[in-house]
Amino acid sequence: LKLVCMGEQLDELTTRYHTFTSREAWRRWHQLRPCRLVNWEFGRPILVTDDDGVYEVPAEDWEAQLPEARRGTWRASPEIEQALRDGVMAEVENRPGLAGIGVFAVRAIPAGSLVGPYTGTVSTEEDWLRIKPDGDFVFDINDGANAVALDGEEGSRNPLQYINHSCDPNAKMREVFVDGSWHVIIEAIREIGVGDEIVHDYKMLTEDPDDPNLLLECSCGAGNCRGKLFELV
Repeated sequence: LKLVCMGEQLDELTTRYHTFTSREAWRRWHQLRPCRLVNWEFGRPILVTDDDGVYEVPAEDWEAQLPEARRGTWRASPEIEQALRDGVMAEVENRPGLAGIGVFAVRAIPAGSLVGPYTGTVSTEEDWLRIKPDGDFVFDINDGANAVALDGEEGSRNPLQYINHSCDPNAKMREVFVDGSWHVIIEAIREIGVGDEIVHDYKMLTEDPDDPNLLLECSCGAGNCRGKLFELV
């Protein structure tokens, strides 16, 4: 297979779930160890830089230095691991939902099981920020620690790109590392019935008190709705 991405001819940089825009993106996607140090002291991820603004690199024992609650969070259940090995795709349909197009289950999905993989095009974070910094369907792996981004809008059709936000979600979106490769998955956190809209909590944060996104109202309609899409931290 020959691909041409960003002017460069690439060989075999595609899988069932992902297309890669460079060999460096491929390398980072297949590396568990982060290439950037993250500080969790304040309960949220903060990338650490030196006095010159260069990202610091984690130590060899980087996993041991993580907060206990963060260790091994990239592991999936045996059932989800096998589903990814088998190349399972999401069995859902797209139709009008809570906001614009939504994602709806066409079969019952038990709690703890895989809804489907979030597929798309993988690029280094540097390329993503240069080419498409305002993408709406981009997932920044491990809060930027691995310096690689997955764009669910580019590449093969990804019905899960339309998953809507709810303050009372029935699914969660997370990263898992299986057989030497990262995956972004949607996992049911409670039973989802046939015809139910599949929703997750976007949990969008900002450190800027003047960020206009703080004015965006949430319209999920849940009984526990927070009223806003963004939270100031």
